[in-house]
Amino acid sequence: MFVPRIARLSNARGYHTATYIPSIQAILFSGGESNFTTSVALQTYELFDIRTFTITRNGTLLAPKTGGTTTLLLSGEVLLVEGYDGLNDTSTCELYNPLKDLWRPAASLTKARDGHTATLLENSGQVLVCGGVIQPSYSVLNECELYRP
Repeated sequence: MFVPRIARLSNARGYHTATYIPSIQAILFSGGESNFTTSVALQTYELFDIRTFTITRNGTLLAPKTGGTTTLLLSGEVLLVEGYDGLNDTSTCELYNPLKDLWRPAASLTKARDGHTATLLENSGQVLVCGGVIQPSYSVLNECELYRP
């Protein structure tokens, strides 16, 4: 059973990311699009407190993005692997420190992409980024990359 409308995000979002962060008991929502007819990527994030079902923080990412991924690292930081910025795919990535509420640049992908997967390899703490699409040609990728924190 679903319980309707227990809360609302600060911004309407589609193609955004969502990652639970245990250290702050919140879900990080980042990027996405608020209007699919214009394909404008959002440059915002918000934290949804799972105890109170409210937005507790919101702010600005380093760059706009949609179709990216967020992965909780063993360090407690969150890796944001970029996606589409509204014009092109990007290869830049960001790291979020939830205890300081701070974003900083991370290592870049070797190939820009969106719509990919990003999976934490718990034995090593690395993140495997696979597949995705290259915009605006819509070429689908079969390549994988490994992020080493």
